[in-house]
Amino acid sequence: MKLEQLEYIVEIANCGSLTKASEKLHVTLSAVSQSLSTLENELQITIFHRSRQGTVPTGEGKKILEKANQIIQLMKEMESEVENIQNELTGQLRIATIPSPMHLFVSAVSDFKKVYPKVDIDIFEGGSKDILSDLLQDRIDIGVLILYEKVLDKLNGLTIEKLRDCKMVVGVPSNSPLATQKSIPPEQLLQYPLVVYRDDFILWYLNNIIARYGKPDVLFNTNNTVAIHNAVKDGALTFGLDYSFQDHGGMNESSMVTIDLDIANFSFIQLGIVHMKNRYMSPAVSKFIKLLQEKI
Repeated sequence: MKLEQLEYIVEIANCGSLTKASEKLHVTLSAVSQSLSTLENELQITIFHRSRQGTVPTGEGKKILEKANQIIQLMKEMESEVENIQNELTGQLRIATIPSPMHLFVSAVSDFKKVYPKVDIDIFEGGSKDILSDLLQDRIDIGVLILYEKVLDKLNGLTIEKLRDCKMVVGVPSNSPLATQKSIPPEQLLQYPLVVYRDDFILWYLNNIIARYGKPDVLFNTNNTVAIHNAVKDGALTFGLDYSFQDHGGMNESSMVTIDLDIANFSFIQLGIVHMKNRYMSPAVSKFIKLLQEKI
């Protein structure tokens, strides 16, 4: 049994096809097929059912694949450990985040680069759907998402790492009578013109408010924080998660204050990191996750 054979069967399982696996491995279809046949003969079991519809693991094959994944991950960990012993931590860190938490990363990335200057860091912004797709396609190492009902249903096969609990707050003009309140109920929120930050989670949350309490007077939707700030300055209200009002391009100016949105029986909301459960995690990725959890 060779490590290459285990890598081949894991890729076949991931792709659901010998042809697609051979393309991703950059080897011929006959090489993949022969490697699989040799391994099945050696183990005297059938690892995959083959049909025109695709290649699916057998019951015995699933057990072999589980062990194969573990062996491959251990080999990669050993290779990385040897590399770390011989050299400084290097490699690439690919992060995708929904737009609003980007400002929270600045100090964490700066601190990380001071300790590990040879790690290349790429940060992308995108919606939750795009981030999950990029994770599955191995285009990123970790994703940063708001964890709530709609997203949690799509996280099968992913590991979730909590960064912080979040709460919904309302941005009000500092000269408004509302600014003296500790909180505001949804019924009172609907009495004022509203500016909505364009984001998957915020729009989902707004739809829940509409379903419970009725439709608000929405002036406009935008992802321009300066426009939102100016609208609030002129008397409108806005709402969002508490962290999004911290050092966020004018959203924390003295002309706006935040108060809690008092809404009962609403599901928990967290900011979290997600990554693939059975995919190898490099030392650079694991160290950055640990640092991010400490900083945020």
